[in-house]
Amino acid sequence: MQNDKKTFSCSIQKGKSYGGKFVYIEFDQKEYLIEQSTSCGGVCKPYLGTTPEDVLVAKSYKHSDWNCYKQEKGSMNICYKLDK
Repeated sequence: MQNDKKTFSCSIQKGKSYGGKFVYIEFDQKEYLIEQSTSCGGVCKPYLGTTPEDVLVAKSYKHSDWNCYKQEKGSMNICYKLDK
């Protein structure tokens, strides 16, 4: 997890259901949720927030090995990578 150029260890849960996929990230007693529908042929925009009720449309981008998401009309910006 990267925040203001600081790196933190975190818990990441990934999942997929009939209508979509999600990434749930928890660190430093904070929670983040990334959701994306899978019913639109891979062109659906992701949503980012802290709960399913407050997610906002986001854009995804790569930063080196990091997977990043930034809200389009909010201030939340989060990056994560999975070490193997």
